Amino acid sequence: MNECTCRKKQKSLADVKREAKEFYNTIGQSHADFKKGQKVKIIVPCQDFHMWYGETGTIISTKPGYLKIHVRLDEPREYENWRLEKFYFDAEDLIDLKSYEKIGPKPDETI
Repeated sequence: MNECTCRKKQKSLADVKREAKEFYNTIGQSHADFKKGQKVKIIVPCQDFHMWYGETGTIISTKPGYLKIHVRLDEPREYENWRLEKFYFDAEDLIDLKSYEKIGPKPDETI
């Protein structure tokens, strides 16, 4: 495989994120599509310099605007000196867990 062909097959995190939003039809979702207590799945690979691997969580609160949906992670992340239990997301980064279970994973989803 020559260098040009190889380079064309690479995807950026932005490409993968856009593809996930298109596949799960989350483009155009807003905070109003989510309710406190709702179970969700994170469908994007990266948000605010944190990598996500298909984690699930529960909506704590929602407000209009970018990164205004507060999610408590089902499985908090443990780091050496701190613990990540909650995180803010955009509405397009999430899918209702029941909807995800009906659709299933993206064909190229490895998580």
